[in-house]
Amino acid sequence: MDPRLLSMIIPLAVVLLFASFQIVLLLRRLISANRSSRRVLDQGNMRVPSGGSVRFNTSSQLVRDLLRDWSSGELPPWGEQGKVKAPRVVLAKLETGSDLEEVNSYLRRALPWGNPGSKWLLNPRGDYDFTLLVLTTILFLYGDDEKKLHPETRDHILEKLLTVRGRHPRRTAPRSLGLVVETENHLLMTEGSRYLRAKWLSDHFGGNPEYTRDHEVLERKLLRMLGTLNECGLYEFNSDPYSAYSVTALLNLEAFGSIDVSGSARFLLDRLFYQFALGSSKLRRLAPFRRQISRAGDHRLDRDLMSAFTRVYVSLYPGTKDRPEVGPHSEHSLMASVLPYRPPNDVMDLVLGDGRELYVRIGHGCLSSPEIISRGPGFVLSAGGVHRGIASRLVSRPITLLLDDDAINIRDVLHLQGPGENFRGWNNTGVHHRFAVAAGPVHVPERWEPVSRSSVWGVYRRRNVTIGVHSSERLGIIVILTGSPEGAQLALDRLNHDERKLEHTFDLPDGKRIGYDVTAPRNRWVITSVGGQNVDRRFDGWPLIDGDIIR
Repeated sequence: MDPRLLSMIIPLAVVLLFASFQIVLLLRRLISANRSSRRVLDQGNMRVPSGGSVRFNTSSQLVRDLLRDWSSGELPPWGEQGKVKAPRVVLAKLETGSDLEEVNSYLRRALPWGNPGSKWLLNPRGDYDFTLLVLTTILFLYGDDEKKLHPETRDHILEKLLTVRGRHPRRTAPRSLGLVVETENHLLMTEGSRYLRAKWLSDHFGGNPEYTRDHEVLERKLLRMLGTLNECGLYEFNSDPYSAYSVTALLNLEAFGSIDVSGSARFLLDRLFYQFALGSSKLRRLAPFRRQISRAGDHRLDRDLMSAFTRVYVSLYPGTKDRPEVGPHSEHSLMASVLPYRPPNDVMDLVLGDGRELYVRIGHGCLSSPEIISRGPGFVLSAGGVHRGIASRLVSRPITLLLDDDAINIRDVLHLQGPGENFRGWNNTGVHHRFAVAAGPVHVPERWEPVSRSSVWGVYRRRNVTIGVHSSERLGIIVILTGSPEGAQLALDRLNHDERKLEHTFDLPDGKRIGYDVTAPRNRWVITSVGGQNVDRRFDGWPLIDGDIIR
């Protein structure tokens, strides 16, 4: 072959191969990540709290610190840091009234740095909707305050920077020929901003029938999307990092949408913060999540993205004893501090540890992972979930026991997982009320010493919680017991001394027997029976929130 021809063919082949690889990645990430999740789920028997009579404070030291930290810096280069930092610095300066002339001049010089929607090979400058999200907040908070946001600056935002317009929402990824459904967070950010821009124009220029028509059409379509999310739950649940941007998009809709849009967004927010409250302790949580798998190794307990929002709400809630400080992901805490949504009182009481004893199962739909939580005075025991294959984009976490302490790393809390160390092989759904089991040993923190021990069981007493632990290479069990450690040890040794029997059953002190299969397939709950009754193990069809209030 002619060397010159070969020198042309080889680079072309490399480019085509790379493009094919990128397309396959996008298809795997987007098609599988959206197509199977739209099954309507039963709402369950646990009502999502709403409202409350306790009024939040209007400010707190944490909010003041957030605004100071974000407003005191220089305005970053828009083209380089326009995705997250730059618009939030602008937001904080406007909120605090800092450097207003400079901020207005800066915004009038700004131009769109990219395109909305998923960033991929054919849309390399994607993700501009992250910027649209905060620009929309800025428009509604300060668009009518000419001292803060000058009219010409506001018009520049409307006409130049808010680039998503028209009455036809986009449901597919940019430049994918309409074949690939867009991811959930991008849809909420993009279409939320499209709708709110149209609403602003309709509200302020209502004499123009075109603006009114755009707003009405977009509102109907947005309500359908929010209705689907309320019926099916979020597909990208607990997503790291995307769930925070979905929440912020909902915060905008709750704050600035019509009565119907605001109510639908608020109901979804109430559910999300309720789920967080159920599975967290002192703003710490380690829950299964969908996207990004590369973050599977982060086992810090204080980095859950919902914590960033909730930290602000705790700081504003009357009667809170321990006021939180600015923590990780302050870019999301900032949004919580300037937008008006506040969680229901019942949710805040759970966050603060009101002592209720609950056993909860949270369903996330087809080809997904459930969340299972047992909580009571001084403890939260939560399942780590299950990976459902590469296309599922699911990350399973260890089963964790959080106590009323200050541990912020998984090595400092009791946890179990298995088999092995790779989350792709785990089915960590083996949690029932005050009980957890997995196909691997229990990790006991270095400083923990048992109060008593036998050949099969060790009993620990930590923070007024009595814990029984059985641990071997292929089986780990954690059980939360009542009464004295000595009595717990006697009961465990009397009822559960046979290690062969422990491979599949555990007898509770109240006479009930829990059956389990730690080698269960990835589409079945590890727990098989309770009190001699078979349980519904097909968690793909579990309700959105179902459970029992123990006391």
